[in-house]
Amino acid sequence: MRVIQRKTESELLGGPVLMLENWETAEELLQQERGVVEKYAPRYIYCAVNATDLPAIQLLEDHGYRFSEFRIQSRLFTAETDTSTRSFYPFRAELITDPEDL
Repeated sequence: MRVIQRKTESELLGGPVLMLENWETAEELLQQERGVVEKYAPRYIYCAVNATDLPAIQLLEDHGYRFSEFRIQSRLFTAETDTSTRSFYPFRAELITDPEDL
């Protein structure tokens, strides 16, 4: 597990704000938590958990962690699509032919 102290957030909250990453299981995170708290005395600790990992979320919540944010990442890959006027998104295709259009 890697502990990263976030500089800007720490300055804003007047004490260490830590991000925990590269942990394998929620159990590992909980086992190492006491050492992290003793070493840094943080104001706030956060980590990312896969939203489908319900056992880990429930275990962490049982130990005082709170689910605070849900992030969704989506991508539109246009390199593999054929040229078409049809769009699945609320966008309109326009041909850009000269610098003035940019």
